[in-house]
Amino acid sequence: VLMAEAFLNRNLRTRDQVTRTTLTLASGSVALPSDFLEVIGLYDGYGMEYLQQPLQQVKENHPGGMYTPSEAYYAISGSNLVSMGADGDRDFEYYAKIPTLTTSLTTSNWLLQKHPALYLYAVGLEAAKHVRDLELASVTRDLREAELTEAHIEDDRARYARARVRIPGVVPCPCLPSARRWQRTSACPSPTSWCCHRIGA
Repeated sequence: VLMAEAFLNRNLRTRDQVTRTTLTLASGSVALPSDFLEVIGLYDGYGMEYLQQPLQQVKENHPGGMYTPSEAYYAISGSNLVSMGADGDRDFEYYAKIPTLTTSLTTSNWLLQKHPALYLYAVGLEAAKHVRDLELASVTRDLREAELTEAHIEDDRARYARARVRIPGVVPCPCLPSARRWQRTSACPSPTSWCCHRIGA
């Protein structure tokens, strides 16, 4: 089970793993949460996001505007988060490990409840490898990968089903590339679509 959970922790990132906590930095460093997997963001009290950088760069001087030299940057160093010159509380958002099932026989977690087949095939694959049953391992691996894909698809739908993409800047009119304003015009391929033309040109 632990080997299956290790695989899932390496390969699964869903909204159910998103966790938010407060880290209290002292002398620019703080220990990461025990269930930490991957950073989403570090924020100050005003909601401004810090920029993640390589550790060596964080240790150097950087112009930080309203911040002291390196305070607007952070890095992960082993099991610590480092932000030179930063002290006090910061909001930290991250992906957390899947709670293990190995603490007792009756333990459950969100993944087992939402995707029981994924857990079954992940554990089954490790068992098949342990007994050196190559045929069973091959079949179980395919089933595990299919369930992992389904879990990601379900998560994407929940997160982005109503998401919209906005392109910044002015989109040129396909009928009149030099146009400045959007409005209906006879040059438009469809009389019901919005087009644009150069007013007064």
